Amino acid sequence: MTRDDLAREMNEAASRGDFERARALKEELERVENGVPDATRESHSSLFDRIRNKEQEGGEPSRGVVSTAATPEAARARAASMSSASRERSSRTLILVAAASIALGIAAVAFTGARLVTTQAEISKIESQTSDYLTVTSELAAGSVITEGDLKVEKMPRAYVPSDAAGKGDAEDIVGKTTTAKQTPGAPISLSTISASSAPGSLPTAIAEGHLGLMVALDTASGASPLIAVGDQVTVLGAVSGSQEVTALCSNVRVLAIDGNLSGNSETGYATVTLELTPEQAEAVAGAERIHLASQPRVIGGGDAQ
Repeated sequence: MTRDDLAREMNEAASRGDFERARALKEELERVENGVPDATRESHSSLFDRIRNKEQEGGEPSRGVVSTAATPEAARARAASMSSASRERSSRTLILVAAASIALGIAAVAFTGARLVTTQAEISKIESQTSDYLTVTSELAAGSVITEGDLKVEKMPRAYVPSDAAGKGDAEDIVGKTTTAKQTPGAPISLSTISASSAPGSLPTAIAEGHLGLMVALDTASGASPLIAVGDQVTVLGAVSGSQEVTALCSNVRVLAIDGNLSGNSETGYATVTLELTPEQAEAVAGAERIHLASQPRVIGGGDAQ
């Protein structure tokens, strides 16, 4: 490295405030200048001394040199400037965090609202496909007499209940009657499993306790009438054997079946009717001739045959 290169780097190091580097370059320059005139050596030495003295005195360095020394006022100014910048950055950060939180809150509210609307629509759809059915509050064994306290109403999908499931309005048709099958909580009660219900599963289950089911053949004129239906209450008329006079044999008699059908009526007429009778009534009707049936008003809650 030439003398001029060393002098230039020394000046640059001093300008940066790197005085340690500048001193090292000065020593190198002095070694190089051992063979140069004293005037040149003195010029380079005085240049470095002036730079060093200016730095130690806190004054401005020579032209082209930036001082690293700072006055207390300048330090305080820089600290105040840095504090202000830091506060501004913190404020911007808080604003960004708040904006992000608000955006997330709005998105959460929008999502919750959309989900709520969807849920309500699903609930409405499910409710439109359900109805109220009767079930039991606790398990009942076959042969148990059902009381009002044994029943409760639950909503169930119509597609998954039997066709003869007892609805909310069928409690009167069940209370006080005997179940012919085990009843389980949560399962709808089938009327066909209730003795003497309006929709029995078989003739034996259609007959109330203490009664008999008697099939009778009707007089031809009576048999042509399609107006009587299963479940109707009738008065039985007939002539005592050997007599021509027709009298009322018994009343409030329930029709159990028409031509063997346990439900509905016959639109084309019928020849036989099964009646629910006490043993005494069964004897009287069985010995009569020319049996006729007279319809009577339905007795709410059922009536005792007389």
